[in-house]
Amino acid sequence: NPFGYYLQALDPLRIPHDFNKPAENGNTIICGIEFSPEGVPAAYFYQIAQPQNGADVEHYQGRYFMRIPAARIIHDFDPVFPEQVRGFSGMVSAMRTSPQLDAYFEAAIVASRNGASTMGWYLEDSDAFDDYVGDEDDIEDEDGDFIEEMEPGVMRKMPRGWKPEMHNPAWPNVNHSDFVKSVLRHVASDLNVSYNSLANDLEGVNLSSIRHGTQEDREQYQQHQQDQIETNLEPIFTRWLVVALGTGQIRVRGNALKLTDGNLERLGENVQYRARGWEFAEPLKDAQAHDLQLQHGTTSVSEIIRKRGQDPAEVWREL
Repeated sequence: NPFGYYLQALDPLRIPHDFNKPAENGNTIICGIEFSPEGVPAAYFYQIAQPQNGADVEHYQGRYFMRIPAARIIHDFDPVFPEQVRGFSGMVSAMRTSPQLDAYFEAAIVASRNGASTMGWYLEDSDAFDDYVGDEDDIEDEDGDFIEEMEPGVMRKMPRGWKPEMHNPAWPNVNHSDFVKSVLRHVASDLNVSYNSLANDLEGVNLSSIRHGTQEDREQYQQHQQDQIETNLEPIFTRWLVVALGTGQIRVRGNALKLTDGNLERLGENVQYRARGWEFAEPLKDAQAHDLQLQHGTTSVSEIIRKRGQDPAEVWREL
């Protein structure tokens, strides 16, 4: 592209966790990442199929790894404990529960289907008489087999020496819904989201409770958005800006801006990252609260607009 800058998403599984050994330069490779003696990442080892010409390739346990300097990698994860070198999904704690719930649903569906289809057996009573007095057309078909079809409002006689044994599964079970809710609440707690949002269950929810749960969810989403901005977007923009200024791709009034510290600082300070916003749950009350905040000088109109995910400059132009 004209800027000479591009990004490539890498599969983290191709930087294996089992690549652990001392490096030849005195560093240490832990979980596929090379660390300096001070614990600073120096390079990442990316698994490839075959060695490439001109690439820094490492051979380890029958596999080839391309050594990529850490300055070219953006490694984003949320550390949980000190000196953590690799991240893990926030769904790890829910991964043991979710498959069990899926298997339970499958078993519950089969049991409910069996419960809707009443089944039974004919049991032979060896102590009863073998002869039978009655109309055999009521109990046997043309082949002499027992008539097993059920018809509404029909009672049939059984031959002497036989008795029916009915099978009535206790499904659908009245405790099914409570059990599923309990499991989904556990999963929602693991994922740090509200149960109502995860399960799409608004039964027994009032305005106050749903607003409280929604507000907590949105605060979590906003925190993730801010983390993405600080960890990914800002470093990417800074690197892109250096390349764009160096190649003369940024022009003001037809003149290309040069790569100087002043231009980097000025352009970097004027960048705003706009994440998705949400409409207010109670527009009237929220508008009244915003009026009070504006009167006390604790917020600005631009900040209120940004919280809704809009660009203040665009809103001003439309007014």
